[in-house]
Order: sequence, then structure tokens, then C-alpha cells
Amino acid sequence: MSIPKTDAIVLRAIDYSETSQVVWFFTREHGRVHVIAKGSRRPRSPFEGQLEPLVRGEIVFYRSKRHTTDETGLDLLKEFDPVDRYPGIRGDLSRFYRGTYVIELLRELSIPDEPMPALFDAAVATLETLARGEARVLDAVLAAFEVRALRASGIEPSLDRCVECDELPREETLTFAPVAGGVVCRAHRSVDAHAFEAPREALHALAILGAEERPRGRVPFGPEVVREVRRVLDSFIAHRLGKELKLSRHLQVVLVLVLALVLGGCASPPASEDVSPARPSLAAAGLGDASGAAWRDARGGRTARILDQGLEKARAIAATGDHGAATEAYEAVYRTAPRGKVAEESLFQAGEEAFFAGRHFHALELYTKLVGLYPSSAHYPEIDERTFQIGKLYVEEKAKRPSFFLGIEHDDTSYGIEVLEKFVKARDQHALAPEALFLIGEAHVKQDEPELAIESWQRLVKDYPRSSWGRLAEYKIALAFCSLSYGADYDKRPLLTGRKRLQNYVKKYPAGDNVEEAKARLLDLEEELAQHDLAIAKKYASHDRYRSARIYLLSILNPDRGYPGTKAAAEAKALSDVWPDPPDPPAPPEPTTTSK
Repeated sequence: MSIPKTDAIVLRAIDYSETSQVVWFFTREHGRVHVIAKGSRRPRSPFEGQLEPLVRGEIVFYRSKRHTTDETGLDLLKEFDPVDRYPGIRGDLSRFYRGTYVIELLRELSIPDEPMPALFDAAVATLETLARGEARVLDAVLAAFEVRALRASGIEPSLDRCVECDELPREETLTFAPVAGGVVCRAHRSVDAHAFEAPREALHALAILGAEERPRGRVPFGPEVVREVRRVLDSFIAHRLGKELKLSRHLQVVLVLVLALVLGGCASPPASEDVSPARPSLAAAGLGDASGAAWRDARGGRTARILDQGLEKARAIAATGDHGAATEAYEAVYRTAPRGKVAEESLFQAGEEAFFAGRHFHALELYTKLVGLYPSSAHYPEIDERTFQIGKLYVEEKAKRPSFFLGIEHDDTSYGIEVLEKFVKARDQHALAPEALFLIGEAHVKQDEPELAIESWQRLVKDYPRSSWGRLAEYKIALAFCSLSYGADYDKRPLLTGRKRLQNYVKKYPAGDNVEEAKARLLDLEEELAQHDLAIAKKYASHDRYRSARIYLLSILNPDRGYPGTKAAAEAKALSDVWPDPPDPPAPPEPTTTSK
């Protein structure tokens, strides 16, 4: 039996013969599947160079007999269409270690033929962030994934309460017991011989990261916290799996290198560099000690001091909540700075301040400029989300667009549609793409363009069949077809199409959020159509054309294609009993023959 196309991540590829490979995939709908890719090692094979870990795509495969009998065997891979090879991970050694660690953890936690959609979604979001996110958040992103993966597997550690007595320990330094399953209070430290002390800050950071819906890693990890977080996670995972993951050692090496670079082998930062959180310098804007010194040597100390002062001024203004003035301050820094990290960061912060100031059109201009100048910017994921948010605000008429002709601001739903269309076209695999298509359809309905709304929603249903927005779109499509008609007396075809789609929606999603509303709308629609047919039947009967009248009565009373549950059906049944039976039609004339 062929399995429809499904999302999958390559976990492992093993040479099986001179021409074939055994490949492990982790899929969203079917869990971990083991398939044989016949001919994948042959030259010019359609699978050539694709079946390797850290590749996400869509697969089609055939189920083996083991799913219906007691036989064991491999599924057969039919198609594999790569979607993302994560070049940002493969091009950076530290990112590659982290990405490979994600794959190794998936191999250990996934279960053959057991769907684990939460684990799959967490893995996809984490790999995307590891590939495109800022370097400073990678450790936090990885830790967030580990907590979510353990939760999805049912072995999440307790990070705040004692696993033995469920009490909240009050000490600043807590005791973590990996064998017992988490934090233990002072009275139960002896339950686990492998228990060790861990600072509350590290465990609190892990709890916050595990609660994030998407792994953004926005908890500010200091070097010491990173080290403690890795110690907690590595010990817990090793005891739960019964072995130490191979890549965890490489992560420890990466951590040592990071700590050496951050701390620089000295107990405190140089006196000439202010790195306190209250007054961030160029180092806080992404230029560390070494690169910052090189930049100052190249550009001159005077320009560096001007940029430092400009950044401090912009941050101070932003802290007061005056986002409009902060936008101008950051733009001034961008215009002053040479093209590089400072200019990129200033341009992004200017867009952020413009967004919070309600100047959404200008914010989108700044984001577009940043992407054009710095196409590999680490802010790309954040800009994607902001672009979606701005488009949504415009289609919901919550944002104003400046008029260059009249000099006033006005609603512009069409502009919001344009922004969201570009977003979907550029980022069709983004998690927000289905919602963007749904909003486009809603905007078209608002502009009295139901045909275009139907087109957008049909794209949503086709391209994102598993999205909850797709289910809602199916209901909206039915309503849009109904809106195409001016009434049953003028055009029944859109109403009949809408009725059929409402019936399919109610049947397909019996427990859906909108099913009760759909049932009520279906009853109203069937009553309208039945009353229309009843009126025609009465008109024929008024002219003693009972044969034609009964045709319409039967169309109402038909249990399969009629409207038997309506008020019109009850009246039709009563009229059918009262009206006289029509006379039999005249017999056809006898054929005549002609004699020669």
C-alpha cells in the first residue's frame, strides 16, 4: 500500500548492497520508518546525494507485509523530494555539531511506526533556527529542543519540585538527581548516588526554554549557565537512555572553546571596554573584543566612538518608550556606519522601533532594505514574522498606509494582501504560510471578491492539508460559494455547490470547531432551496399541471438529494396527499406503414 506524501527528516543512511541503501526517516504522521532505497547508490539515481542526515523533505513509500502480518521487513521508498538541506548548519562547524546532535537524539527518542508530531515539529523548528539564527542563541535553542523532545517522549525531568515529595526547594543551589528524574530537596539527596548541585538559575532557564512554543532561545544565557545547563541535560539524557550520546562530547568541546573566547582567559573584562548590561557597547551589538579592535584599527577610533555614542543614544531613547524618536536615532547610526555588522544591526533595530511606533509601512521598507543588503542576515526569521504581522494588520484594517498624494493615512486592505502574497511566495514552508493564505481569503471576502477568496482558500487546502487553517478554509469556501448567488430565484448553482461543501464539511469534521455553525447554515440553505422548489410546484398546480408540480414535490421529499428535514418538506408531503393524481400520459401513436 502506498503511503501519501509526508514530511520527513533523514536520520540515517546505511549501505545495504552495491546499489541500494537502508534509510531511517523520522516522519510526522508515521514516526520513525525504515525503508530500502533501491538503486540509490547508482550513478544518476534520482536519490543521488539526497539521502543523508540533516536533510528534510517529502517522501512517498510502500508499506511492507509486516504491517499486516507477523513478518519483518523494510518499507520501500518510492519518492523523496528534498525541501531543506540546511546549508547554514553544514557551513559552520559549531552549528553542524548541534544539528547532528539533534539528529542523534531523534534516532534515540523516536519509535518505529509511532507518530510523535510534537517531537517532529520541535525538531523542524530547531533545525531552522540552528541554520538561520544568531550564534549567540544556539546553545539556548538546543537546550529548548532537548527539553521539548524529552517532554514529547514522556521522560521530561522535574526542574522545580522535588521528585520524591513534590516540595519546592528554597535553596539558591539545588540538587539535581538524574537517576531519580530531576530536582530533589535537601531531605532526599541520598536517593540518587549520581546527584550533583546545580544553580537555580540554570534550572529556571531550562524551564522557561521548555515552555517556549518555538525555540527562539531568548533566555540570556551566560557562559556559566550554559555549562551548568549542558551538565544537567547530558547527565539526565545519558541515564534515561542508558548511554552517553556521541555528539554530547563534541558539544562539550565547543562549549570549552566558546568559554575561552568569551572569557578571554581573564577574570574581568578590560577597563577600557564597558560591557555592562546597562550600557552596551559595540561588543553588545555583535562586535566582540577581537573583531571590534580590528574594526577600530581599520576605520579609526573617532568613527567608532561616534557609533558607540549613537547606539547608546538610540538604546536610551528606546528605553523611554519613544519608538518614533528611537527609529530616527537608529537610522542615523545606520547612515553613519560603514556597511557591516553595526549597520545591519542598526537597520534592524530601526525597523523594530518603527513597528512598535505604529509606522508599519516604514518598518516594512526598512526590513526590505535590510534583506536586500544583507541576504544572509541572522535576523531573517524575525523579519519573516514581522512581515507576516504587518500584512495581517493591514488586511484586518488595523494599520494605516500613508498617502503620498493626499498626505494622509488610510486603510489599504489590498496592500495587506500584496504583502501576505509575497510572504507566502517567498516562504511557502514557513509555519505562518497557511494562516497568511487564510487571511488573504478573508480580505478578498471583505472586498466583495468571493471568487478570489475561494481561490486562496483552495490553495490553502491543497498545499497544507494538515493545517487547522485548512479545515477552517473548507468551511469558508462553502460560505463563499453561497455568497456568489443572489438567491435561489436567480441562480441555484452556487447554492447547490455551497450545500454540497457544507455537507462534506460536517461529515469530514464531525467534532470541528465550526460544525454546529455549519449545520445551522446548512438547514437555512436547505430551507431556502426547498421553499423555492415548493413555490414552483404551487405555480404549476395553480394551472392544473399536477404532473409537473409533483416532480418538484418529489425533488423536495427525496431522502438522498432532497430536503426531507425542512418545513417545506412537511408542506410538500401534505400537498402530495391532497392534490389529485395526474392522468396517465397518452399512449404513443401506432406506427404507420405505407404500402408500395
